[in-house]
Amino acid sequence: MLKFTLSILFIISIFLSNFYFSQNGNELNKFSIEYNLGLVLKKDLNEISPKAYFVSEFASRYMFNSAQGIKFDISFVALKRDINYNSLSKSFQNRYSLQYVLDFGRLFHFERFAPDISGLLHIGGGISTLKFKESLYFKSWKHNFTDETINLVLGLTPQYRLTDRFEIHTDLTFVGNLFQEFNQDLNFKDLSSKSVFGRMINFSFGAAYYVGKKEKHCDWKYKKRRVEPVRDSVPETKTIDPIIVANYDNDNDGVMDSLDICPEEFGLLAFDGCPKPETIFDCSMNAYPIFQFKGARSEILEADKPFLDSIANCFIQDKQKKMVIYGHSDKSNEPLYTQELSVSRANSIKKELVKRGISEDRIFVVGEGSKKALISEKDFALIKHNRVAFFKTISNNQFDIQVLQTGEYLQGLFYTIQIGAFKKVIINNKFGKFGEVLIAKSTDGFIKYSIDIFQDYEIAVTKLNTLKKNGLFSDAFVTAYYLGEKITLKQAQELKLKNKE
Repeated sequence: MLKFTLSILFIISIFLSNFYFSQNGNELNKFSIEYNLGLVLKKDLNEISPKAYFVSEFASRYMFNSAQGIKFDISFVALKRDINYNSLSKSFQNRYSLQYVLDFGRLFHFERFAPDISGLLHIGGGISTLKFKESLYFKSWKHNFTDETINLVLGLTPQYRLTDRFEIHTDLTFVGNLFQEFNQDLNFKDLSSKSVFGRMINFSFGAAYYVGKKEKHCDWKYKKRRVEPVRDSVPETKTIDPIIVANYDNDNDGVMDSLDICPEEFGLLAFDGCPKPETIFDCSMNAYPIFQFKGARSEILEADKPFLDSIANCFIQDKQKKMVIYGHSDKSNEPLYTQELSVSRANSIKKELVKRGISEDRIFVVGEGSKKALISEKDFALIKHNRVAFFKTISNNQFDIQVLQTGEYLQGLFYTIQIGAFKKVIINNKFGKFGEVLIAKSTDGFIKYSIDIFQDYEIAVTKLNTLKKNGLFSDAFVTAYYLGEKITLKQAQELKLKNKE
C-alpha cells in the first residue's frame, strides 16, 4: 500500500509540474502554494465525544481558470494519548488527497462589492496512513504499526487578499476515513470491529503564495478598482488655494493648467491659454485644424472659432466636397455618456458650419467615444488629451457609397451585390450576417443596400448565385463603383481593360 501511495504522489507531482511550467502563455498566474496550521476534532467508533489534536498541512493548487482548479495537500496530525494498560503513547496520521476546487467568489462576482474577499469550495479524496508507536499491549509486535485507509474530503476556505502575491484564509474541512480498522489508540476492545468510519473536522488558519511571472492570479482576476481622475466628467466645484494656482501655471500665461488648453505654450485668456491662431490655410485635408474641448464640454473654444469661416469658404468654393467630422473624448466610467459627448462635440461644429451656408447633406458626423483619435503623433504629443474633433474630406461625388459599420467611404474600382433599396434606414444586424453592409443614397431619396466588396466580377456573381440558390435576395444583382460613385458594368470592364494596357 505504501508503494502504491508513493506512486500516486509521484504521478500527481509530475501532473502539477506540467501545469506549472505551462503557465508562460497565460495572462494570469495559476499556481499557488500554501501552509495551514490548526486543530482537528477526531471521533472514532468507541468514543463518546470527539477529541482535539494539532494538524499542519502543506498544499499546492493549480487553477484551470478563475473559477475551477485542483488541489493536492498533505496533512500531519499528532494523536497523543495517555499511556494506560491497552493504549499507545503516540500515534500519527498522514493524509494525502487530491481535490477539485471551485472559486465561488469569482463565480458569484464578489469583486462587485468585496474585491479582496473570495472563497474556495474543495472536494475530493485520497489516502490516509495511521502510524502507531510504543505499543504496550502488543509488545511482541514490531515497534511500528500502520493502518491505511481511504479518505473523503469536503471543505470551505474563505480568503482575504493582502497583496497580488499573498492571501490569508481560514479552512473548515470534513474528512471521513473509509475502511479504517483501528482507532488511533489501537484500543483492544475495538480489534473485532472492522471497517470503522473515522470522522475528522479540521479547522485551521493559513496563507498562500502565488507563483508565476504574471501580475495577477486567477483567484483575483479582477483587481481592486483604482480611483483615477476622469477628465471627461463634470468637475466638482472646489475652493482652490491661490498659491496652488500659481504653482500650476507652467507657461506663466495667467491661465492655470487645469483650465489651460495649451499648458506648455504661452497664450491668451481669451483663447483658453492658447496663442491666437492663424486662420489662413489652404483647403487640403492636411491643413484642417484639430478642434479641442474642455472636460465634459462640447462648446467650441474661442481659440478655434476663427477656423470655422475658413473651413466654410473651402466648402463653398467646391460645391460637391463632403466631409466627415470625427468627435472624440477621454475615457470615463460611463461609456454611454462618453459616446454621446463625442457625438455632441462633432455636432457642435456641424451646426456652426451649417449656419455659414454649408448644406447638412455634405457633413457627416461620427462619434468615436474614447477611441484614440486618428491624428498624427506629433499633434497628439502637443495636445496630450483625446478631447478633440477633426475633419476628413471624402470624395467629391454627389452620391458616395459607405461601409455602414465603420462609416468609411470607399474609393477605387470594385463590385458589390445590391440587395435592395429602402426609404427607411435598416438596422445593420439585419443584413450583416450575409457580409459587409454598404449603403448609398440615390437621387430619388432611397437608400441602397449592398453586401461585400469584390475586386473581380466573376467572384461577385458566384456569391450572388449562392445566395439565390438558398432562397435569399431573388432581386439582387451585381453592380460596380468607381471613386465612390456607381457606374455601369460596361464602364467597369472598360476601366479594367484600360488599366491593363
